[in-house]
Amino acid sequence: MMMFNENLLKQQKSARLLGFTLIELLIALTVFLIGILGIWKLYLTSIHANKFASEIVEATMLASDIIESGKYINQASGSEIVNNHFVRKWNTVQLSSVNKVSVNVGWGGNLNECSQDITKCKHEVSLNAVVAN
Repeated sequence: MMMFNENLLKQQKSARLLGFTLIELLIALTVFLIGILGIWKLYLTSIHANKFASEIVEATMLASDIIESGKYINQASGSEIVNNHFVRKWNTVQLSSVNKVSVNVGWGGNLNECSQDITKCKHEVSLNAVVAN
């Protein structure tokens, strides 16, 4: 009889060691979810950074477009709203044999305030060039 009880105890002990307890499963699930949330935050950050980089590229292209198009020749200074998102301002100073052209493109924030004062935009790209007459 004693032998039977010892075998039964060994079987019960080994059966408990084979499975997981509810607390172990909850801890594992918590660690897994923390990892998933970290990856999700990283994903959202990369989407935001990609959008911001795209806006910087577009603003730089809008600034260089003024210089390449020669629009500054007809107007010494000017401003315009582009795509209902960007405010573009330029100023030309004529020197003896060259023109100094400064172009600022701003975006973000209130578009009306931005168009009045480009420094009130959240983001700004400035491009300066010296062009021969």
